[in-house]
Amino acid sequence: MTEEKNESEVMEQTNEKEEVQSMEEVAATTLEIPPLEVGQTVQGTVTKLEEKHVVVEVEECLNDNCNCIVPISELALTHIEKVSDAVSVGDNLTLVVTKLDQDTTILSKKKVDFEKVWAELEAKFNSGEIIETAVTEVVKGGLVVNIGLRGFVPASMVDDKFVEDLSPYQDQVLTFKIVEMEKEKARVILSHREVVRAEKQLAQAQAIAALEVGAIVPGTVVRLASFGAFVNIGAVEGLVHVSQISHEHLKNPADALSEGQEVQVKILKVDPDNKKVSLSIKETMPTPWEQHLADVSAGAVFEGKVRRLTDFGAFVEVFPGIEGLVHISEISHQHIKTPHEVIREGEAVKVKVLKLDADAQKLSLSIKQLLENPEAEITDYDLPKESTGFSIGELFADKFKGLQLATKEEAPKKAKKETTVETKEVKKEVQAEASEDIVFYTPTGKTYHVKAECSRLSKSKNVLSGTLAEANESGHDTPCSLCVK
Repeated sequence: MTEEKNESEVMEQTNEKEEVQSMEEVAATTLEIPPLEVGQTVQGTVTKLEEKHVVVEVEECLNDNCNCIVPISELALTHIEKVSDAVSVGDNLTLVVTKLDQDTTILSKKKVDFEKVWAELEAKFNSGEIIETAVTEVVKGGLVVNIGLRGFVPASMVDDKFVEDLSPYQDQVLTFKIVEMEKEKARVILSHREVVRAEKQLAQAQAIAALEVGAIVPGTVVRLASFGAFVNIGAVEGLVHVSQISHEHLKNPADALSEGQEVQVKILKVDPDNKKVSLSIKETMPTPWEQHLADVSAGAVFEGKVRRLTDFGAFVEVFPGIEGLVHISEISHQHIKTPHEVIREGEAVKVKVLKLDADAQKLSLSIKQLLENPEAEITDYDLPKESTGFSIGELFADKFKGLQLATKEEAPKKAKKETTVETKEVKKEVQAEASEDIVFYTPTGKTYHVKAECSRLSKSKNVLSGTLAEANESGHDTPCSLCVK
């Protein structure tokens, strides 16, 4: 009995020693684990889902009174309606301590996720990487997208052109580039416009590389300016200068084109470096010369319009795009110093084709050949040889009584010297006695009153012989300073 009792006492003492040793080991282990601190990152397992939070078991918290929770507002970077939208029981989470109470430790999953997502977005921002995501919400002033956290797209950055109604973008999957980041405010600005522009520039560069000078391609007028029209020919917009729109002279491109109009254009020039393309519409059409050459010939008469006046003549348009030169000498029968004296720009005139140079596409025209020449009828009339005008003797018979004046035809050559002397004597008498002007009637129909004291009179040998034709030879075809017209 004594031996059994001793064994029992020994076993009890052994168990007590083991229990004490175990408690000491646990205490030692507990003392080795530091307490949790705000900002510390820990690992936890979801053990229970509540309405407004989830309960997690944290390995670093072995205290029986350690109650670790994650509020619903700290479960995700974006808004969620219930905790089950973010986690499930048994999920292993990386968390950060945000608050320590006496009996509760508040943890956050959102802060850990934010740091991770922000680092990824920052790398994409720096590299210019394109992000593809859906539009989750249309708000005043732009679009909201989910890029791991909330991203905002201003309305001005939705497209490369103005968009008045953003509602069609709801739930659309679009491509974006990050254009601005501010970590303190968790602010990320994205742009779809940048992606659209980059895609267009790439397509434009490829399209320009494929263009061939001289090729004729279809296009659409997209914009009109005072200097020309911009035409879309696929991924490229080219300029049709106003001078290349029509063979006719245009002041305003809107006179011939309208936005949205379909046209054929010829590629004149390609500048890949500056991404510029020069186009022509008129070179896809037959030239006016090709259209009307058969209708133009020397001697033909046309109704035209004066387009330009210069010092040397007038340019008259006889067909749209076909102009000819009326030299100043072919404008009027009268002597003019400049074309502006008798015609004006825009005036309708009749012209006669004098010369046609089809190769050089030049026309020489005349206006005066279609006008009546007031001097032609008299100038072309052959006067009788015996009398080519009124004689001064007939006009001043009473003054020349007793004098015998021979006509040019009647006076013999051998008497030339004698006649000259006689003429001088008569001239002196006329100058002394005549109070009226001597009147000449010209073959062209003009009348000149010549002063008796005119200096030119003394130079004329035949001025008193009876014909103004001879007087004209002496210089009285135009009035002098002493003569009155």
